[in-house]
Amino acid sequence: MLQILVIFRYKSNLNKNKYDTAIVCGSHGRGGLEINTVKLAAELIKRGNSIVVFAKADSFIAQRCQDLSIPLMILPNYVKYFDFYNAWKLAFRLKMIACKNIITSFHPDLSLLANTKLINQQLNLIYQQQMHIGRRKKDIFHRIRYSQLDYWVSPLQLLADDVLRLSTVREDQIRIIPLGVDTEKIKPQISREEYRKKFSYEGNDIVFCIIGRIDRQKGQLTILKAFDKIKQEKSIKLLIVGEKSTGDSEVYYHQLVQFIDEQNLRDRVTITDFEKNVGNVMNAVDCFILASSSEAYGMVTVEAFLSKLPLIASANGGTLELTQHGQYGRLFKPHDVDDLAAAMQKFVQDRATFIARADAAYDYAKSRFTLEHECKGIESLLR
Repeated sequence: MLQILVIFRYKSNLNKNKYDTAIVCGSHGRGGLEINTVKLAAELIKRGNSIVVFAKADSFIAQRCQDLSIPLMILPNYVKYFDFYNAWKLAFRLKMIACKNIITSFHPDLSLLANTKLINQQLNLIYQQQMHIGRRKKDIFHRIRYSQLDYWVSPLQLLADDVLRLSTVREDQIRIIPLGVDTEKIKPQISREEYRKKFSYEGNDIVFCIIGRIDRQKGQLTILKAFDKIKQEKSIKLLIVGEKSTGDSEVYYHQLVQFIDEQNLRDRVTITDFEKNVGNVMNAVDCFILASSSEAYGMVTVEAFLSKLPLIASANGGTLELTQHGQYGRLFKPHDVDDLAAAMQKFVQDRATFIARADAAYDYAKSRFTLEHECKGIESLLR
């Protein structure tokens, strides 16, 4: 009787539209993963695919889908393990909308979706990896979960190798499809001169820049210390773009400000809030610095490539593969202030070499790291 009531309720609420593919994300966050999820859904729809997004009520993703008129269904709250009740409800709903494919990038969703696939083996289940796999995942729970995947999509070979080493995902399940940048969204909306006027930069000023949330893992203090070592160079400036949050991020922000004051750098260093159009920033500065402790896949690195912006980056994580071990950017030893300072000094003295690398990086990224290439790769996996 309970099942009949549940079925009746879902029949009465179901949208009559049919969707070939469901993009599922149960995250309440509002970071890169969530932004990429909405971006992929919007672009796949634009390309003629039949897409519906399942997201939690009141989440960032749900709000963005409503703003962009992306078809949306609410994902119920579920427990981490053995939630066959909600898996059955989801399987029923997917059947009612004639859905054949499920895509998720949110790893915690895999338990629910694997159970859903157990109920309906006709579903094509795709996991799109955006972060390091982390710890070893070869226990019985992960083994069952990963066995239900049709495809595990990694953006880089390095990340795929870690998956094979640390999990029970099989090599035949893995596909390499880089996360793509929408090149239209990074086109500058104002001129280089106009943006530089905001910070009183002169025409001959050389401006280094870092973009990212204010966070110890992003390495803003490492960049500041390296900048301090070359401050005797004339007309060099540093622009730190990012927003701080509460907790340790705020403490770290005050450490940055304190260092700037102690080293008398206020006339050379600017900290400004996050810029919605990253293209405005990249068009106005001269060199981008990535000093993160580890980046699984630095979207901002790809944005720098596609903006023809010279790059200095920490030699770790996915950055090694993205830069082809320094072919498309100058690498420095992670957390090594002296090595970073030397790289910055080299840029000041030999900009032509860095610009040539940036031109080559643009051609490389244009052929591999655009949103169009990502969508084509995902479409090749759909039924």
